[in-house]
Amino acid sequence: MSKYNKEPLDFVMKTMQEDPVLSITKATRIMCEHFEIEYTDNVRRAMSNLLSARSFTDNVPEEVSELFEEAKKKKLDKKKDTFIISWAQNATPIHKNLMKNIEAYAGSLNAGIHIVA
Repeated sequence: MSKYNKEPLDFVMKTMQEDPVLSITKATRIMCEHFEIEYTDNVRRAMSNLLSARSFTDNVPEEVSELFEEAKKKKLDKKKDTFIISWAQNATPIHKNLMKNIEAYAGSLNAGIHIVA
């Protein structure tokens, strides 16, 4: 059991709820000042783990792109039994020959193609 499990943890959670853009790091620094604890990365890591165990993470809102919103609307083709899942790096050109080969392979397997970006 962590020594930050009670009052310090409640303090960090309350601080982050009061300021929705405050990071775990900043809230932990404020907690350390309040409780006169020396701030170290170990303290921040312990606090982060405790918050994570309670499903409480940074409240900083993520930027949602139009492409991401479009991708969320896509549905799984339930007629397919096989799927090819690959990964793409953002802002990098598609390797056209590789993509043609993936599409040909998917066609021969009657597989769906899913790309994670």
